[in-house]
Parts: sequence; C-alpha cells; structure tokens
Amino acid sequence: MNAAIVIKIEARILPDGEFTEINFTGFSGTLSKEPARNEAGILHETVIGLKIPHIQAVITEQLDGLLFRKAQYRILDGNGQTHLVGDTRYPARLSYVQGLDGTPGSWNGYTVTINHKSPKSYPLTGN
Repeated sequence: MNAAIVIKIEARILPDGEFTEINFTGFSGTLSKEPARNEAGILHETVIGLKIPHIQAVITEQLDGLLFRKAQYRILDGNGQTHLVGDTRYPARLSYVQGLDGTPGSWNGYTVTINHKSPKSYPLTGN
C-alpha cells in the first residue's frame, strides 16, 4: 500500500506524559521533512500541519496546553508507519491560528502547525 495520508496524530508532554489523540479533519493532516546542510552538519526540519473544525473551548484548551511546551507527536500514516517526532533534547513545538473567515462556506476552526528541528532523523516504527 502507498497511502499518502495521515490517519492519526497524538501528542504528549515530555518527558513522560501520556499520548492523547488530537482529532482533526480527515485528509487535512500533512507531514513533511526536509534535511538541510548547514555549518554544523545536517539539520532535519519536520513540519506537521492539520485542521480542526469548529472553534470550541475544549479544543482551544487542548491546543493551549501544548503551546510552548516540550512535546512529542506520534503520527500514524496510511502505510501503517508510525512517526515519532520530537524528544526531550529536541522537542516539537505547536502553534495554531484560530479563524472565522466571515464568508459563507469558509473555514471555521483551527489551522495547527507543529515544527521540529533536530540533527538526527526521527524514528519510524511499523511496516
């Protein structure tokens, strides 16, 4: 199978928090990693994106609990691979934009971005 989709995203506060699922709009999850060379060596930059519909206090509270925190994200893709992004030394950081466009049929919800930079690639588990 070669399914280029994100099935599930979970987050935990490091060093030993429990993983909690982040519910998001189906097919809105993205994961990209771009290795780049700099004067110190290779830097792996990973960006996770997702959209969560409908602004709600419980979702804002969940996202605010992850802001500016050292976190790790576990992403399951359509190929059964699990991506572990972030660790205690190089945590991943979440930010979000909450928006109401004001036009019929426009986006009402959250656009979430998770950034991770590390000199090593994140681990994969699964198939």
